[in-house]
Amino acid sequence: MAELDASFKLNERTALLTGPCTTINQSIATKLTSLGCNVALVDRNIERSSRFAEQLMNNREIHERHGRAVAIQADLSKSHHVQDAASRAAESFGGLDIYIDGLMTSDVREFRDPQSLEDLDRMMDVNLRSPLMMTHAVLKFLEGRKRGRVIYLQHDVVRIGLEKNGILAATRGGLPDFTRVLAREVAVNNVTVNVVALGISEEFLIQQSSRQELPERGELVRQPRKPRSTRRFRRCVNRSHGRQ
Repeated sequence: MAELDASFKLNERTALLTGPCTTINQSIATKLTSLGCNVALVDRNIERSSRFAEQLMNNREIHERHGRAVAIQADLSKSHHVQDAASRAAESFGGLDIYIDGLMTSDVREFRDPQSLEDLDRMMDVNLRSPLMMTHAVLKFLEGRKRGRVIYLQHDVVRIGLEKNGILAATRGGLPDFTRVLAREVAVNNVTVNVVALGISEEFLIQQSSRQELPERGELVRQPRKPRSTRRFRRCVNRSHGRQ
């Protein structure tokens, strides 16, 4: 793995990463910048994402070959916010090469619960509508460069059918089928589309047990070991960018 990191670089590439500063999203952004990739962090919570972007820029002062980072505030349930976020990310670094959707939400309750459908519209917006709108917005940049990567992150509980996650499965489970169709449509312009399944992490278990949002994290979170999903994500990017 060390030999791969030494030879694999993403200099002059730009990634747009949506979602809050969770452990997974922070790990991905940190790895991308360490490989020379510029990262635009798109989140509704601008204070949290700005603090994390500042940390990444501080790392760049120590390691000059690291990529840059910028935080962009957007409510991705609104189409004009999506278009504006994609344009601002492209303007910040001169284009877009990679789009990673790390924006997911869950409502942990059995489907037969009387309140199970109360947040259906919000979960549809976050888990399905937002990634579709953002994908539509970024494709013009990716196809314009005749290269690009679209990567959707998805909790593995959707695949295995973990109880009390039925609405998450329903609102996020359509992405793999969409991915297969879109991948065929954009392959002619050297754009790949993938879904990366995230293993069950400590952070996810806490979220599931508390049924509340995790506390905001302005600092990098210590991880006992790298999750397998991070390695899967790296392979999705490696397949082509390493050869360009």
